[in-house]
Amino acid sequence: MQPTLYSRNNKTSIFTNFWPVNKKKLTSNTMKIVEKIQTAFPKITFSLTLHLNDLKDQNVMDALLNKTWKKVTVDGGELKADDLDKIMGMDNSNKNFVFKNTKFPTNYRHKNAFNFASIEYDDALWVQSDDLLTVTNKQVVRLGRTALKSQDLNLLLKTWHRSPHDIFDILSIRNNTNELNMEETFKDLVTLTVDWRRKHHHSVYLRTDNSNNHRDLPDLTVNISGRNIQMTAHNYDEWLDEPRILKTLIRKKSLEDELVTLDEGSVRRDEIIAEIENVLAQLTIDQIYFEDGKAKTEMTKLTATYMITLYYRTFRAQRGV
Repeated sequence: MQPTLYSRNNKTSIFTNFWPVNKKKLTSNTMKIVEKIQTAFPKITFSLTLHLNDLKDQNVMDALLNKTWKKVTVDGGELKADDLDKIMGMDNSNKNFVFKNTKFPTNYRHKNAFNFASIEYDDALWVQSDDLLTVTNKQVVRLGRTALKSQDLNLLLKTWHRSPHDIFDILSIRNNTNELNMEETFKDLVTLTVDWRRKHHHSVYLRTDNSNNHRDLPDLTVNISGRNIQMTAHNYDEWLDEPRILKTLIRKKSLEDELVTLDEGSVRRDEIIAEIENVLAQLTIDQIYFEDGKAKTEMTKLTATYMITLYYRTFRAQRGV
């Protein structure tokens, strides 16, 4: 006699005991299977998608505590602060979180709002500069609609510049509601702007302080196209001119800062002036020019190729989390 999966007479199946009507048991059984699979195959990862109503279900929230989940997506709905607090209060440091098609309370704040392996907020109008300053050692931070100002980004960039550790690999903003002022955004920072000959597109290179030796990704490219912003941290390949030029620009700034502290006629002052002249001569050879005190250069074929390669590398990295 062949075993049957389902009987019309008694309307039961061999799965009846495993898939109970009781949702609590269903959740519990599902978690047991997930744990057994991961024990047998440690390299397998699991993703979890939740909807607004799931956040009210304590059984689901208990399951969310499990560290098995590599990626958790909260999809759809107007979120309440109490529900968000439950998520933020968990240990999510090894989880990639996505809040998709959701709406946040406009005044929402939480100290753990960026305490994820990576995080995406489709609605990020509530995010303030103070929130971004809590980011540290994150793979990817993706923000949808934001209301950040030039001063907010300037503060973030200055924090990135002087931080003793890496802050993020990628930080992207898809739609910032405020128009950015380039001068304010990069104020007081040593930068190299690459001229793409496009009015609303800017590529700006930055580098950490030379005295900082604890960064795996000491270089930063900031691409601004209209209201979209992407910051990509990396370690430039040595065959590019831009890293060397940035080091020269940083050296120039250091010499100029020292120069203003010295008295007229001092030997050291004359030495610095001579060294600045040598630095400027090298920058001229590198075809660097200055506008409003900021260094600029034309886009080279080598740099364009690298930037395109970096774009696709970044795209793959974002798809992977």
